Amino acid sequence: MTQGQPPAGWYPDPQDATQQRYWDGSAWTGHTAAAGAAAVGAPTGDPAAAAAGPPTGDPAASASVPTDAAPSWTMPADGGMGVPVSTKKSWYKRKALIIPLVIVVALFVIGIVVALVNGVDHSNELENAIKDDGQTQLQHSLDSDVPGAKVTINDVSCVETGSTQKYTCQIHLTLTSPDGSQTLKLLQHATGTCDKNVTTHCLWSTVGDPVKDNS
Repeated sequence: MTQGQPPAGWYPDPQDATQQRYWDGSAWTGHTAAAGAAAVGAPTGDPAAAAAGPPTGDPAASASVPTDAAPSWTMPADGGMGVPVSTKKSWYKRKALIIPLVIVVALFVIGIVVALVNGVDHSNELENAIKDDGQTQLQHSLDSDVPGAKVTINDVSCVETGSTQKYTCQIHLTLTSPDGSQTLKLLQHATGTCDKNVTTHCLWSTVGDPVKDNS
């Protein structure tokens, strides 16, 4: 039997509603019978009809074989093999995959939007700017107060405070006495801006006096 075709049996004649015609499993035969006189095939048959087997006689004696399509047929749920057809959804239709994917895409889009609105975080660039020119500026300030003393920048950490490219920074310093006999760790607070859409340079300034660094 051709895959997807109904099994052999008696079916309504596609050319004459008052008759039934025998389907051999792949094509119509020339055998006909009055409607209700023969058992109809399983898909559309009458359970109360007599169980008639394949027809006998000379098919040439019957009406010509119709060229119409095979009788209406729906593949059984088991595929005709007694094995249930899988109802498993395609991978891209499963909620377990769709929902996380949608969340990841949404977060990615939100991140882009936030970056466009708030601008890029330039805290690292501000830290580098303080390390580059801070040594000279801080040393200049120290020279007026404690001539001969030396200041050394050990580390700088800046944190963005809002969406306007403003930062608060902590400058970790080492202060060495004029004779080099004593050293003191200090923490200097600073604020800065580093909006590259406004200026190509990061700007910063110290806040208050340095305090003892206990870190």
